[in-house]
Amino acid sequence: SCSKNLDGVVNYCTKDEKGYVYFVDTSKLGETERAYDMADISMKNGHKQTDETGGEVNITSIPPEAIIGWIIIPNAGTILDEGGDVTRKVLNGLTLGQVHMNPLYGAEV
Repeated sequence: SCSKNLDGVVNYCTKDEKGYVYFVDTSKLGETERAYDMADISMKNGHKQTDETGGEVNITSIPPEAIIGWIIIPNAGTILDEGGDVTRKVLNGLTLGQVHMNPLYGAEV
């Protein structure tokens, strides 16, 4: 799942306690790959007046060199169960050990 906001993707971290959130640079997608902003599409086409997608973005395929990095959320399930401002809780609890940069990011293919 891809989203423009942290709340949108953390919801997919419920299968186990540890969640992974990847940050993608859509300008580095392959020549034939696309990112589709679902809220933009549904509102421009008149299907919805407000964004009900949670910031969802569909990406056809993400090459490894488009992944900037990722964070590990060791207590994703607990954060979700508590409710409230998920983004604030994740960022307030974030440590340097949870942040990982991708050495392949931006590499020429």
